[in-house]
Amino acid sequence: MDHQLFPDLNKVVVVDDDVVVQKDISFLWEVDLNGKVSGSVFKSWCENSCCHGNKYVNFLNFSHPIISSNFDGDKCAWLFGVNIFDLEAWRRSDITNTYHYWLKLVSSVNFVIMMILNCMHAYLSDLIFCRT
Repeated sequence: MDHQLFPDLNKVVVVDDDVVVQKDISFLWEVDLNGKVSGSVFKSWCENSCCHGNKYVNFLNFSHPIISSNFDGDKCAWLFGVNIFDLEAWRRSDITNTYHYWLKLVSSVNFVIMMILNCMHAYLSDLIFCRT
């Protein structure tokens, strides 16, 4: 399956519908993602090693073998509110096909839609350039 996400674009900045932008964010376009697919922030108030209540163990059902064998519950979750996506890196990483794989896998075992989204969230974590 070869779905191109915005085939004529190389980068997008996505702002969630509940985010209020109060000043110019055009600088986000120039952020160097160091080869990562997306730029985002961690919800953290105690430096890089802490994300109390925002670890994957708080969002995913680690009692299920598919989850426990594929994800690290101690990793910090990243925020969806404002993201920069390098679409060239997205395409190189084959994320669209990975998403379809997880969608099919978790649908076959009666996961709820939030579990599907959380699985993709966890999968993408290694492809995210995060700032605290």
